[in-house]
Amino acid sequence: MATLTGQQIDQSYLGLLKTNDNAAIGATAKAIQDGSGGATNIELSTTATNFVSGTVDFTGATVSGLPGGSAGLENGTGSDSLQSASSLTTVAANAAGNDSIALGDSASATRADSIAIGNGATANGTGADGSIAIGKGSIASGNKSIAIGINGTTAAGEAIVIGDDVDITGSDRAIATW
Repeated sequence: MATLTGQQIDQSYLGLLKTNDNAAIGATAKAIQDGSGGATNIELSTTATNFVSGTVDFTGATVSGLPGGSAGLENGTGSDSLQSASSLTTVAANAAGNDSIALGDSASATRADSIAIGNGATANGTGADGSIAIGKGSIASGNKSIAIGINGTTAAGEAIVIGDDVDITGSDRAIATW
């Protein structure tokens, strides 16, 4: 790091930072420039630091003091899985299946490659890999089954239900709508 000790002002001022009006920093943010008036993307005041353009790169930095809060999504317990942040729901979503997604209050996707979206949506069950449940209370518990709508249920393999309160329990590869 260079020092200013022993340096002549006329030979070192270009590398110094200053405010755009050459006055002290106060309550109002001022643009920061180099000694020749070259712009930076920073404004400073006694209460704020603003990045007005460009990119701020924190690679390799430790950033602390940021306010807490929910990001909205978090990793599930299954590998490569995603779920609603538990702080956003009354009953936490559960993405326990590998490559699964669970979004919504009490949504559950516990089998591999399964998706549950909606309040109480469930894509679970023995052999229910690749099942999809979308809608409040929808249940897709058959292998590669799809339930879309309010309280739609399919326990059959490779079956599809679409609509409110539609149910398939015994016929694999069936389609039911309302």
